[in-house]
Amino acid sequence: MGVAHKKSVQKNFKIAESEVSKGSVAKMDIRNLMAHIDSYEEAIEKGELDINTIQTLTTLYPKAIEYYSAFDNNMYNDLLNRMQSLLQREDV
Repeated sequence: MGVAHKKSVQKNFKIAESEVSKGSVAKMDIRNLMAHIDSYEEAIEKGELDINTIQTLTTLYPKAIEYYSAFDNNMYNDLLNRMQSLLQREDV
């Protein structure tokens, strides 16, 4: 007895350049997004490290990275490094 699950995966899936263009991310509220990232990072610095915080940050970082990379802003490198540092922590 078990659960049947049909897996549907698109092969050779490509993201269109228009999906990561300035126009596509212009609607993003980057200030609010960065405020949330800062808030969760501050919580981690205070020792409030839990699975919810990690999962939330790993969801928020790529959105901010996408935003800044669409505008060729070097902030995306900083965010990428911050995400990698989080994921490389031994306590994560």
